[in-house]
Amino acid sequence: MILGKKCLQDMAEMGLRQADGFEAEIHLENYNYGLTRFSEGQIHQNISMEGIYVTARVFDGRRCSEVTARAPEPEKVAEAVRRAAEALVAGAVRPQRPLPGPDKACSVDENGDIPGFDACVPENADRWRGRVAERAVSVIEREGPRPFGRVATEFSERLIMNTAELISYAPRTSCNVSFTAIRDTGYGYSERSGFSLDAINAGEAASEAAGGCNLSRDPEPFPEGEYPVILLPYAAADLVSFVARLGADGEAVAEGRSFMSGRAGERVVSDLLTIYDDGADEHGCPILFDGEGVRKRRVDIISEGIASGLLYNQTTAAAEGEVSTGHAPVVRAFGSFRGGASVSPQNLFLAEGDAPVAEMIEDTDLGLLITTLHYTRVVEPRDVVITGMTRNGTFLVRNGEIVGPVKNLRFTDSYVRALNQVTHVGSQSLLCGEGVGGIRVPALRLDSLRFTGTTEF
Repeated sequence: MILGKKCLQDMAEMGLRQADGFEAEIHLENYNYGLTRFSEGQIHQNISMEGIYVTARVFDGRRCSEVTARAPEPEKVAEAVRRAAEALVAGAVRPQRPLPGPDKACSVDENGDIPGFDACVPENADRWRGRVAERAVSVIEREGPRPFGRVATEFSERLIMNTAELISYAPRTSCNVSFTAIRDTGYGYSERSGFSLDAINAGEAASEAAGGCNLSRDPEPFPEGEYPVILLPYAAADLVSFVARLGADGEAVAEGRSFMSGRAGERVVSDLLTIYDDGADEHGCPILFDGEGVRKRRVDIISEGIASGLLYNQTTAAAEGEVSTGHAPVVRAFGSFRGGASVSPQNLFLAEGDAPVAEMIEDTDLGLLITTLHYTRVVEPRDVVITGMTRNGTFLVRNGEIVGPVKNLRFTDSYVRALNQVTHVGSQSLLCGEGVGGIRVPALRLDSLRFTGTTEF
């Protein structure tokens, strides 16, 4: 149930009164998450998690302490602030983070249209997940494979309030499905995401997974080497995400830890590529303000291949004489996991081009079409060198046609180098990822990706 801004604000105000004269910040999230999994055509797991969670931070000019707890009633919010104030003596000494004021706040009109919020999700989430699972199983089994998958819904509302008089509030919703189809040696995959129930076409996604599975049966061995590749959006999203996360952090750029360091205004990837982060764009899953309550700004990270913009939070912006772009990582319910990064691009977009996938295939004499990338990990962060494997359908393209499936390959390559090899950008994009934000990308064709190993499957 959505409680509304006033209810959460009253809880936060009670907490801030316990700050004992220190500067303080309260993050409240009223959170509901539902997950339905199915296997071999049967629903085998339903999970529901809900509750109100508080993260209280207290500052004394030199130290910061933080307490996260479940907050079923206002008194628990006040208790979290008191505990954070008591813990200051053990807090790490670090530069004081500037608390944003009301000029940087973002609060929605609860009586109007709210970006990234579909009122049908709280009302229908449980029934909708069951219907989607039933539809996916029916479509996949009709086409032959065995169906597996997950259907997730989330609705939440966040309020951030601090002693500098900032109040930011917004509710949001998200829906995500991912389907895997298995038949003999064939695997297929599909995924759909959005903030509204209407954004998910379960039948289309299930048919895509089943079709990919049937095409990928009985793969042949293929040697390691350097080949042109066609990356479907699921795979292309991995490249864009790593490049933005490792490259656009303003602090990393200032310290020389990014491939964009010292290269502002220079071409860093193919001029066919424009990458930006926009928390208000409803073609993604909008997040209107960051983990410090600062209203998100659109940042053009790379414009037609040129290094154009960087991401900052309050601390890194102050250190570099910049203004926060609203990209402090968003604290999630059940804890304040932030992955160690100072900023987080959570609403990424790669601008569409004009090439359908069929044209990419036609323009390839010898190469590979890749559905997804799996278990990708950083080898060297500055040049975004990544290793990983292909998965869920890898196909040989010869003389402009798909001629059959091949066994999965391991790759190790710089994503920056790879994105300098782009020859085609797809004309249709897909929103990938679940949870906080997402990434909308089209398919890509690259002249080169380096494969360093083979597999037996």
